[in-house]
Amino acid sequence: RMALLSRSRDTVRLPRMYFLVNGRLSYRHSSGARRHPAPKSWCCEAVLWTPWAHRGLMRAKTECKLFALDAQQFQQITAKCQAEPYRLARKHGEAFVKRLNRMSGSELTDLPEESTRRAYILGSLTVSRERLSSAMRGCGKESQPSGLYVETPQREKKKK
Repeated sequence: RMALLSRSRDTVRLPRMYFLVNGRLSYRHSSGARRHPAPKSWCCEAVLWTPWAHRGLMRAKTECKLFALDAQQFQQITAKCQAEPYRLARKHGEAFVKRLNRMSGSELTDLPEESTRRAYILGSLTVSRERLSSAMRGCGKESQPSGLYVETPQREKKKK
């Protein structure tokens, strides 16, 4: 099993937001509470908007495919572009940080609140790939939106 996140008092050195494409993960918050993110969910959004130290431990329970969004690249592009998708992203980031600042330390987590997750899935802040590609061209980016796929190693079968 591979550890994806680990608790640390230090700010994350390689900040990435992760999207679970498939597989099974287990998250244990520093309080001891456990959750199992579902496919098409995400974790570590806070790294996009603020310096962040992970609040729990995430492990792959099965082979997983994850999409990793590099927070530093995201911040550079989002900060300089004025196209609508980037303005919406900045507005969301400001609201996200305000929400974090209202929480107690024990409430902070690497996983989204369930109500937030549902809102994204229902499309309240979604932007089509075509619209995003168009906006990227307007910011000097000629490529399609992309990211880094991270796959956990397959578990070895136990020998009898």
